[in-house]
Amino acid sequence: MRAIIVDNEAHVIRGLQLFLKGLNVSVEVIDTAVSVKEAIAAINRNKFDLLFLDIELDDGTGFDILKSVYNRDYDVVFVTAYDNYALQAFQMSATDYLLKPIDPDDLQLACLKVQSRLDREVQDVQTTSLNVLLENLAQSAHQEHRIVIHDNSKIHSIRLADICYLQADGAYTSFVMENSAVISSKNLKSYEEVLLSKHFYRSHHSSIVNLMWISHFDKQENSLLLKNGIVLPVSHRKRNGLIQEINNLSI
Repeated sequence: MRAIIVDNEAHVIRGLQLFLKGLNVSVEVIDTAVSVKEAIAAINRNKFDLLFLDIELDDGTGFDILKSVYNRDYDVVFVTAYDNYALQAFQMSATDYLLKPIDPDDLQLACLKVQSRLDREVQDVQTTSLNVLLENLAQSAHQEHRIVIHDNSKIHSIRLADICYLQADGAYTSFVMENSAVISSKNLKSYEEVLLSKHFYRSHHSSIVNLMWISHFDKQENSLLLKNGIVLPVSHRKRNGLIQEINNLSI
C-alpha cells in the first residue's frame, strides 16, 4: 500500500519509515510533509491509501488538513504525542490512533486494518468514513456516544450502547461488555456524572448499570437481571430511583 507521513518532527518521520520497513505488511512511503501547507500539497498531488497524520503541527492541526482537501479515498491513522484527542479521533471514524513513542505491534495492527480493507475492495466505504469524520467535526453535538478508556497500555474507544455495566475494582473500574471487559485506571465515581444522562444509573455503591441492558428488576431480591444473564445487586437507597429510571424508559 502507498502512504504519506505528516509530522512536524523530521526524526519522527524517519523513525516511522524505519518501523514500516520492518513490518509484515508492505507499506511504501511515497511522500512526507512537516506542515499543514506541505501536507495539503502532498495529498493533492498523490494517489495513496494511507495517511499517517500528526495532530498538532506548527501552522495548524491535522484536522485543518482534512478539512482542506477534497480527494479523500484513503485511511487516516493519527500518530500523536497527545492522548486528549483520542475520543474526537475515534468518534470521527479514524482508522486508528497511535501514541508516540510508537509501538511497532500497534503500528502493524493499524496497517493490517488498512490492508484488509484494500483486499476487500472497500474504497467507497473509506470515502464515506472520512466524509463522516469531517461532517462530525462540524456537528459534534450529533456524534454517536462513545467513551475513551485508558488502561495501562492502550486507549479503547467503546460505544456506550455496548457497555452492560461498570464495576468498581478498588481504585479501578471494569467496563463490562457482553463478551469482553476493559479495566480503566479511574475509579467508578469518575464516570458517574458523565454517564448519568445517557441511560446509566448507579444502582449500587460498586456498580453503574446500563438501563438498556436490564431484563428485569426483582423487587423482593433487590437485584437486576441483565440481558446477558448477569445478576447485579441493588442497594436499598437506590431502588426507588432505579424504578423511576426504568419507568422513564417507557415514556
